[in-house]
Order: sequence, then C-alpha cells, then structure tokens
Amino acid sequence: SSKSRSNPYVFTEQGVYMLMTVLKGELAVRQSIALVRTFKKIFGETVYAGFYRAYQERRLFSYIKKYNTIIHAFLQNDFYEALTYSIMIYEDFNRPIVVRWVEYLRFWITRKPHTLGIMQVTTNKYINDKDSIILAMQQISSNNNDIMERYADSPSPSINRVAYLIAKKYNSGDYDYAYEVGEIFEQIVSTFYEPMPDSYEEIKRI
Repeated sequence: SSKSRSNPYVFTEQGVYMLMTVLKGELAVRQSIALVRTFKKIFGETVYAGFYRAYQERRLFSYIKKYNTIIHAFLQNDFYEALTYSIMIYEDFNRPIVVRWVEYLRFWITRKPHTLGIMQVTTNKYINDKDSIILAMQQISSNNNDIMERYADSPSPSINRVAYLIAKKYNSGDYDYAYEVGEIFEQIVSTFYEPMPDSYEEIKRI
C-alpha cells in the first residue's frame, strides 16, 4: 500500500482541544497556551479563538464552583457577576498562580504595595484570593456608581459598553485591558447568562 503506517509527527488543532480536556496541572495548561499561541502565529486567529473560548468555559465552571457563594451574596445581579468572572478569567490567564506566588514572595520581602490575589488588587497588606475578590467587587461597585452618575442625564449605554467602562476604570484606564475583558464578558453573557437586559437602565445599582 502507498499509505504510510507510521505515526504522524504533527499536532493538529483538534489535538489542542483534546489536550485541554485532560490537562490538570497549572504548568501543563501554561504549556498548552504557549502551543496554541504558536498555532496562532502559523494559522491565524481561528485556532487561538477556539482554544480561548474553551479555556474561558473551563475556568468559569471552576470559579463558579469555588467562589459563587461569596460573589452571588455580594452582587446578586447577573450583569455584575458575569463582569467579575470576566475580570477573574483575564487576570488568571495573564497572571497565573505561579506568577502570583512570585508576587507574594516579593511582597513579603519588600513590604511594599503589590497587586495580589486572583483579582490582582493593589494592596499594602496580605490578602488571599477570596479577599481579592471581595475587594475587587467593592471596586467594581464604586466604578459602577461613578458611571451611573456620568450617564444620569444621558441616553443609557448598552451593557457591553458599561462592562467596558467598568473594566477600564478597574485597571487604571487601560483601553486594551478593557477591550479584552469586554470580549470575555460578551462571550460569557451570550453563552451562560442570556437573557440579559440590553439597556443599562434595567440594571440596578449595587
């Protein structure tokens, strides 16, 4: 036969998705992210986008299981819950637990303010992941109330626009940060939180 009987020396897009279903360790997940970024350079955005959506869903289920009690008790609103999880996914993707361990070490050595916890909250005292979530929700609440005042006499913006604005204030006016968090928010809402009000007027103040 002219067909090759040897195993292929390639790793396909489907292989990446299959890998994500079985990876457990933090290092293994990071290695798969590096692999997918290589795919992105070679094949463009399609592979990376599909992988990132799978990553978002996996992380979201994990966070809901671990943190839903404190998040729901504080916010009691799907819009703000989805935004909190969106920020959490973004921060954890870009500042994984190994990096956060280094940040804690630097904090203990220098005793200077650092961004700590899964929500990367700037603080001058030790906080764990749950503490950082509570502080982050307080900041999101404050940012939301500022935006409500800003649009008090203006046409109500869309919820996606508000999510972008809150995320932008959360990270000191970083446009790229707000854009990427906004994309995660839209994906989460369309997949897990629909139906949701289109208008900000229908979302209560925290």
